[in-house]
Amino acid sequence: MALVTRGFTYDLEALQILMQRSTQYIGMIGSAKRVRTVFQTLHQSVGALQATELRQIYAPIGLDIGALTPEEIAISICAELIKVRRGGTGRSLSERIHQPQQSVNGSSTYSTPPEYAQQSAQQQ
Repeated sequence: MALVTRGFTYDLEALQILMQRSTQYIGMIGSAKRVRTVFQTLHQSVGALQATELRQIYAPIGLDIGALTPEEIAISICAELIKVRRGGTGRSLSERIHQPQQSVNGSSTYSTPPEYAQQSAQQQ
């Protein structure tokens, strides 16, 4: 679920209801200041959500891809939804190739994911 409201008072009401439901994803759009205000208010109120429950809310919503335009922000939100649904890391795929792996004898090697190794063999 993605929470998009016109004010933090609506965020407070909606989050109190949504946190009672069993959902895989609750994301809240808003600035870092707005998110802090909502979380502090929820944490301080009577019957407030615990800190562990607040950490389950994805806020501000989206992955950090340097998005500036509304279209880019929408892509960052969709990317986060897919990451949570599919269990991804959100890291760049190229890091899998460029990250050194320790071999048995202690030297560094670079791992090549099977799909890239297979493509490379077919191209030769």
